[in-house]
Amino acid sequence: FRFSSLLLCCDDEPSIQPSSVDQNSSVQTDVEGRSVTINCRYETSDPSPYLFWYQQKMNGIPKNMMTIIAKNVQKDKEFKERFNANHDKSSKSVPLMIKDVRVSDSAVYYCALRPTGEASLEFLV
Repeated sequence: FRFSSLLLCCDDEPSIQPSSVDQNSSVQTDVEGRSVTINCRYETSDPSPYLFWYQQKMNGIPKNMMTIIAKNVQKDKEFKERFNANHDKSSKSVPLMIKDVRVSDSAVYYCALRPTGEASLEFLV
């Protein structure tokens, strides 16, 4: 068995507007092939926020995985099969779900809110 390890680290940037993104700090270990959920909560006064998930592989540039506007999720073709996010406006959260976790999923995952706010998760397998 190979084990997947999730290391979450918050990296909130200061904001001029009262908007922020937060990912709870935790470490999660799981077996390759299972499903993983990466939490992301946000605060904003915007009634229709634009939310984003990015993936950054080691020594790579961040890649836009998906954009979430209300209940509409627009995914990059590379992330259509195993990656999904559901926007829950009542709890102000947009968790990222990864099905069938693979070693190749090792990366830093960023949850972002337009115009400001960002948090990251480092996913190591």
